[in-house]
Amino acid sequence: YFKHRFDELQAGIPESPITGLRRESLLAFDRSGLPTKRSEDWKYTSIGELFEKEYDLKTDDSPDRAVTSAAIDSMRLPGYLEANEIVFVNGHYIPSLSTIRSPSGQLTVLPLEDAATGTYREVIQEHLGCSSAYIKDGIHALNTAFIHAGVFIRIAKGIQLNHPLYFYHF
Repeated sequence: YFKHRFDELQAGIPESPITGLRRESLLAFDRSGLPTKRSEDWKYTSIGELFEKEYDLKTDDSPDRAVTSAAIDSMRLPGYLEANEIVFVNGHYIPSLSTIRSPSGQLTVLPLEDAATGTYREVIQEHLGCSSAYIKDGIHALNTAFIHAGVFIRIAKGIQLNHPLYFYHF
């Protein structure tokens, strides 16, 4: 099931520097599988029921048409006029619905794929996926295998933002 869903996801998105990490992570998942209660880290958590249903993994990066700026207005947090707002729809970062108020150069917010193919390529290659060196379970590997439409956030060294970061998930 996961291999089939992974192949569907890969077919729907272009090759990028993240593609290799996705493939390696799926192989790691194949080796480790889903954790069970016999695993020390998961002995008090039963996750089997989470995998008894199918999930709709969308590869379409366009925002859900039901989520508009007006819909977001009704959910905004107090102080939003002074905040950097980062919006996700169905787990996908949507730049057109997000607002960055911090001065240019202090805060960088980009789609993960853009950062991985642009100026921040080396940063992404160095750090994305490093947690797999010390987290060796199937859930972590599966999560990494399905990285898609995420966000890259960089705060310049030595900068303290004057505007908070608000994350909205729809």
